[in-house]
Amino acid sequence: MMREAVILAGGLGTRLRSVVSDLPKSLAAVAGRPFLTWQLEQLADQGFTRVVLAVGYMHDKVTATYGDSFAGMAIHYAVEEDALGTGGAIWQAARLTVSEAFFALNGDTYFDLPADGMEAALGDPATDMAMAVCHVDDCGRYGLVDITDGRLAGFREKAPGRPGAVNAGAYLFRRSLLDRWPLPERFSIETDFLQPRLSELRVAAVPVRGDFIDIGIPEDYAHSQTRIPELKALRHR
Repeated sequence: MMREAVILAGGLGTRLRSVVSDLPKSLAAVAGRPFLTWQLEQLADQGFTRVVLAVGYMHDKVTATYGDSFAGMAIHYAVEEDALGTGGAIWQAARLTVSEAFFALNGDTYFDLPADGMEAALGDPATDMAMAVCHVDDCGRYGLVDITDGRLAGFREKAPGRPGAVNAGAYLFRRSLLDRWPLPERFSIETDFLQPRLSELRVAAVPVRGDFIDIGIPEDYAHSQTRIPELKALRHR
């Protein structure tokens, strides 16, 4: 199976404005390089050959940085003229994908994508999609997910101070899902697509090993400056 990904790279980075004011969040510098560069290099290392960047805010800076190829991968762009939400942005960008299944990732998180495990899960013809889940020590920023027998069973509210499994924001979709239901132009992938359809969808929950880094707030962005290079070095040992 050809590996291709949609990356949501159109975020405003509102919470990072105090430290990153002149760039879209995906281009925020981490150890002297754009965050998106670290993410794209990780995908190239895992054998991805095609990426569609869902861009919006300051999209010209993203296209100027990466052009039509990077690290041996073809790069394409889906430009949001208006904010479409996570679901709307993925669905718009997915129209530019060419394989029977595609990954979708947030452009502000870094972790060891379990691509092999997600593809293995989708090997079951009864499975509609796979979702990466990770364990965090504090669910104050993320809603918890319930998992039963390796399947997504439900979503719960944020739980400050409590450890648990959360949605890592990485998915592997069968492309056929694009036409399975009528959907609005703007929608959230979690609250408007997954939650209302849990009784109809079979979503495999695939665990993430190791650190989960979200650069969305200044404290975690500061942590990423040293931790992301460390994680890459460990992966290449």
